[in-house]
Amino acid sequence: MAQSKTEKKNSNTKPSGEKAGEKKAKKALRRAEKSVQAAHKAVRDSSKKLRKQARALAKDTEKLAAKQAKAVRRLAAESAQSKAAQVKAAQSKAAQVEEARTAQQPEARTAQQPEEKTAQQPSPLTPPLPKPSPAAPTLIQLRERARAKKIARYSRMNKTQLTAALENEKP
Repeated sequence: MAQSKTEKKNSNTKPSGEKAGEKKAKKALRRAEKSVQAAHKAVRDSSKKLRKQARALAKDTEKLAAKQAKAVRRLAAESAQSKAAQVKAAQSKAAQVEEARTAQQPEARTAQQPEEKTAQQPSPLTPPLPKPSPAAPTLIQLRERARAKKIARYSRMNKTQLTAALENEKP
C-alpha cells in the first residue's frame, strides 16, 4: 500500500473547513487581545487624568482655604479695631460731656454733693424695710424632720405632703 506524495500530503493535513475555522479563531483572539490592551491603556490614561485632576482640585481647595482663613483673620482684626474705636469714641464723648457739665455749673456741682449724701442716708419718715423671712425648707430638710419625728412613709411624700404631715404632728 504505497501512497503517492499527494495522498500523503492530503492525509497529514486537516480538512480545509477546520483549517479555516482555526484561522478565524486565531484572528478573533488577536483582535480581542488588541481590544483588551486598548482598554487597559484607556483605563491607565483616564486614571492618570483623574489623578491629575484630583491633585489640581486639592491644590485649588488648599488655596481657597488659605484665602478664607486670611479673610477671617483680617475681618476679626478689623472688627476688633472698629470696636476699640467705638469704645474710645464713647469714652471721649462721655469725658467731653462731663467736662462741659463741670465747666458750666461748678457751683451746682458742689451744691449737689451734700444732697447725694443725704439721699444715701435713710429718711426718718420712711419705715424700715422688713427683715427677710427665712427661706422655705428644702425637701431634704423636711424629710430629716419627718425621720426625726418618726412619720410613716415620709420618703414617698412630696414637699407639700411633708409640710402638712409635720404640721399635724406638732401638737
